[in-house]
Amino acid sequence: MALETSQRELDAFVRDEVIRLRKVGEQWLDAPWDEDPMRTPRGIINLERRRQPNGGQFHPIDPDCPCCQALAEMPSIGFWHMDGCNMDDLFAFAYYHETIESWERDQADYREFSEQMDQEWDLAKEWGLPPQYSEPPSHFGDVWRLIVQDATGEIPLGKRLNKVAHNVVSLVVQLRIAAKHDAGLVVEQLIETLMSGYAPLRQACEESTDQELSWDVQPNVTRLLAVLDKLTTRLERYLSESEEDESAADSEPDFSPQPPRGFRWRKVLHVGKELRHILRSFTDIADETPNDGWYADDVPF
Repeated sequence: MALETSQRELDAFVRDEVIRLRKVGEQWLDAPWDEDPMRTPRGIINLERRRQPNGGQFHPIDPDCPCCQALAEMPSIGFWHMDGCNMDDLFAFAYYHETIESWERDQADYREFSEQMDQEWDLAKEWGLPPQYSEPPSHFGDVWRLIVQDATGEIPLGKRLNKVAHNVVSLVVQLRIAAKHDAGLVVEQLIETLMSGYAPLRQACEESTDQELSWDVQPNVTRLLAVLDKLTTRLERYLSESEEDESAADSEPDFSPQPPRGFRWRKVLHVGKELRHILRSFTDIADETPNDGWYADDVPF
């Protein structure tokens, strides 16, 4: 009887406390905002939910930031909005997801992308590759800055080799990740053939000079293209057979948050398409384009 009375009292306390906290929350939402007494937290939240511009006097988010200070000193109207950059990475603060399932799928995608990038960085470091987008530092070797120039024009051989190398690295890593999630296709031999096809191309580029292209460059480009075509054919056949098996099976629709079975293999095909495009123009004379040089930083934009 004592336990029953205690439980009853606990239920009553929780009920009363929930009501009290709800009233406190409502009062705070409708109270003047400390930084702008003309606004209330509820009004700001409603504007953000409707994606409406929140105009008014600009309040510095960071008082030590020169840009924030300059904006606050401007006489005209300013706009303030929340972007979630300083909020906890939780579903409660996820503006672009209406359900927790959607948010969890996005989190899983981000973890997988981070895993892929980490593996690509590690393999690129193992191969001694310079950054993908910025001008290679001198300690990486001269081949990455090599430009073969003759009477007809110039071939930015080092930059193209760097693109090929990083695409091969991406292919190798994505093949491993796809095989980890779908063991129906054995990829170790494909990976070994791909890596062994890249090595002699790099050697041929290292044997070239700024005045003469090594005779071994184009044959090795052709061999690597053949390896890539074989890999592409194998993957496309596997995907086609997998789709036929799935369509023939009489099963319930799959509503799981996991991506479709062939999703990762198609990512491999996409990288292979980019690599094929680079290889086909590997020894072509460079076009006179203003943005054909290296980027200032190692970022893809």
